[in-house]
Amino acid sequence: MEKPEALRIGVVGCGNHGGALAQAVVRSDNLRLLACADPDAAATRRVAALADGVSTHESLADLLVAADVDAVLI
Repeated sequence: MEKPEALRIGVVGCGNHGGALAQAVVRSDNLRLLACADPDAAATRRVAALADGVSTHESLADLLVAADVDAVLI
């Protein structure tokens, strides 16, 4: 049986809770961390460091315009 394509995920609010969500996405076999958004640049950098190619944004609106995600975790 063929493995389904990974669901592309964006995380909004990259503090402790958002960081934990992002870590769970990275550990998942069928999810891919694609983007994160938070006005705190240090928080987005920490989450972006979890996986290659994660884009960072200041707001949910910016993330939705710039990143082609299938779902957003808030």
